[in-house]
Amino acid sequence: MHDTPTPLTALRHVHGGPLAPPPSPSPSPSPHRPVARVRPARAADADAACALLRASITRACAPDHAHDPGVLTGWLANKTPSQVAAWIGSAASHSLVAEADGTIAGIALVTRKGRIALLHVDPDRQRDGIGSALLAGLERQARAWGLAELRTDATRCAVGFFVRRGYRAGAPVRTAYGLDAVAFAKRLVPSYARRPACGCDGGGTPRDRS
Repeated sequence: MHDTPTPLTALRHVHGGPLAPPPSPSPSPSPHRPVARVRPARAADADAACALLRASITRACAPDHAHDPGVLTGWLANKTPSQVAAWIGSAASHSLVAEADGTIAGIALVTRKGRIALLHVDPDRQRDGIGSALLAGLERQARAWGLAELRTDATRCAVGFFVRRGYRAGAPVRTAYGLDAVAFAKRLVPSYARRPACGCDGGGTPRDRS
């Protein structure tokens, strides 16, 4: 998953002490670039979305794979137009794209189980707020499904992005492609203490309802 690159030191600080100070917020979109509109993905988007995924992984996520042929080949293996079309059409997930002037500038996917499985932005549209807009759309969909929490595994390029958007770092993990990552989670609804079914204060004393 990727939006704006984050130095490796930020990944280390997640588990080695205080988090590194977050970079400055992403600036507003350049006035010379069309503003991206987030919408549900369609089957017709599959080819363009697949090309974007492959470009994002190859170029923008280079600090993650370090151009290791084995890692890169494994990461790209299922990024095919037919597979992307299957993801878009799946009832088990919800896919969004960011479209700017008729061009796909980002793609994101969340599963009904509350996992963010994709979040990629065109390498040439970094720091335009596209990743943030896509993530906000995923969170809205998750709330509409009644999910209380979203989870994801962030590689080094995405750690800072999720930290700045309120996601909590958990344990270090290893992705299926052999990449170091960090498990992140975010509560979408407040955590309230559950009231006893008896309507009392927890010690058997009824609450004063006057």
